[in-house]
Amino acid sequence: MDPNNVQSKNVSKNLSRFKVLFWVNEKMDTEILKVEELCIGAVYCQLMDMLFPDAV
Repeated sequence: MDPNNVQSKNVSKNLSRFKVLFWVNEKMDTEILKVEELCIGAVYCQLMDMLFPDAV
C-alpha cells in the first residue's frame, strides 16, 4: 500500500459496526469481536504503521 496515495473511496458515513469490524479484521488480520475493543488504540497504531511505515 502506497502511503502517498491514501484516499477515501465512496465511504458511507453510516457503516454498521459489523462492517467496520469486518474491515478491520480483514485488513489487520485480527479477530476483534466488539467495536469497543478498538478503544485502546492498538489497532489504530497498527493501521498507521501499515499506511506509514516507521512513523509510529
